[in-house]
Amino acid sequence: MVENEVAVSELVSPDEYRYHFNRVAGVTTKRIIYLKKKFASKSGFEFESFPIADCSTIKYKAEYSLLTVVTGVVVVCILLLLFLMLYLYGDSLAAGQTAPLGAIVLASLYGIRKLFGAKRHRLTFMLNNGHKLEWLSKAGHFDNKEREVKKVVSLAKRLNILCRVDGV
Repeated sequence: MVENEVAVSELVSPDEYRYHFNRVAGVTTKRIIYLKKKFASKSGFEFESFPIADCSTIKYKAEYSLLTVVTGVVVVCILLLLFLMLYLYGDSLAAGQTAPLGAIVLASLYGIRKLFGAKRHRLTFMLNNGHKLEWLSKAGHFDNKEREVKKVVSLAKRLNILCRVDGV
């Protein structure tokens, strides 16, 4: 670290590096730390630093992951169809046939969790030279990363470079 530099936020923990290549990994008071994939290295990645002074805007957006929401909707619709079929045609089941209610309940909990737990954070760092650096939290990890994101947002407010799209 450079003199008088303080770590503001660690957006990606070291055990998650392999899932967040080409994304922002952390922010300090002087630098944006970018995790870049490197093919010819033992670790498979390298850190690249960009001065925070070269950042023209930081955009924050709280959004929903479309794929996760669609997956949840499909699972819930299939289960609603299954419940409807059991209600309408349950009397015509042969003697001894049962429906696996435990599996149906677990699947419905999974679908509801996917449907309503798909919120995530998105931070976009626009540099003066036109480059765009991004960080996305995983869908469903909205509450886990909220403290780290608020630290970056407060730094951006202090530097007067925050362009809030929507969110917290």
